[in-house]
Amino acid sequence: MDTKRVALVAVFAALAIILSPSISRISIPSPFFGLPYQVWEIPIFVAFLMFGPKLGLFVAGVGSVVLVALQPMWVVAAGVLACFAMLGGFYLAYKLVTRNVAKGTTPSTRKTVIAITAGAIIFRTLVMAVQNYYMLQLMYPSMTQSFLVSVAIPLVALFNATEPLYVIPVSYFVAKGIGSSLKIGNKI
Repeated sequence: MDTKRVALVAVFAALAIILSPSISRISIPSPFFGLPYQVWEIPIFVAFLMFGPKLGLFVAGVGSVVLVALQPMWVVAAGVLACFAMLGGFYLAYKLVTRNVAKGTTPSTRKTVIAITAGAIIFRTLVMAVQNYYMLQLMYPSMTQSFLVSVAIPLVALFNATEPLYVIPVSYFVAKGIGSSLKIGNKI
């Protein structure tokens, strides 16, 4: 890895840390139990697109470790899990969309953005539904099973389905802009 890539990976890891709500206080409460919409994942997805899965996961790992160290709460750990779930769906969808594309060409921007956003939504929503099912039972033992399944999980699933709607497209277009400006192409 050359010096330029090392510096850029460090910058994206630092951005993910700085944009975490623990430091920046940047978050917008959602109407779904007040869960916050956050922007700390955007540098992770930009790095994932620009440098590929290995370095993208490295940026995600560094950002996640610092985030959990700064604010060791279950909500933060769940946010880290949600980020990695989005990365999984994002990566799988990207691979599916580009599997039949001739080398040296790229699929349409619209098709790619729709596919990777959908992949991130599906993985995040499913993984977090399972996690939230067990976590909410532990946190609120008096919550009835019927309320949990009919109200709580669907509302949290709506939150988890909406966060990738801005994180993924913004990340894609930022990566595309930065990549072309710095002569660093898409590495996935």
